Amino acid sequence: MQQIEWDDFIKVEMRVGQIIKAEVFEKARRPAYILHVDFGEEIGVKKSSAQITQLYQPETLIGKKVVAVINFPKKQIGPIQSECLVTGFHNEQGHVALCVPDQDVPLGTKLL
Repeated sequence: MQQIEWDDFIKVEMRVGQIIKAEVFEKARRPAYILHVDFGEEIGVKKSSAQITQLYQPETLIGKKVVAVINFPKKQIGPIQSECLVTGFHNEQGHVALCVPDQDVPLGTKLL
C-alpha cells in the first residue's frame, strides 16, 4: 500500500450530501442510476452516475445522506457529466453499499 502525506489527504473534498433525485441511467453501459445530490447552499446540487442498482431502488435513495468527493474534474459518462463521486464499498457479492454518515450532519460538511 502506498503511503500518502497529510497534505495529499486534505486536498480531497469529501462532503456530505443528500440525494434529492435518483433515476435509472438508461444509456449507461452497465446498470446505473443518475443521482442528484444536494450539498447545501454553498456548494449546491451535483450529478453523479452510480452503479448501485443491485442494493438500491431509486425511490429508496431519496433523502439518503451520502459521502462524495466533490473536487474531481467533471467526467463525461455517456450523455451526462458526472460532477461528483459518491463513495461506497463492495460487499462480499461485489455489490456497492453506499458510504453514509451514521449520525445527522449538515449538508456540505467536510470529512475530517
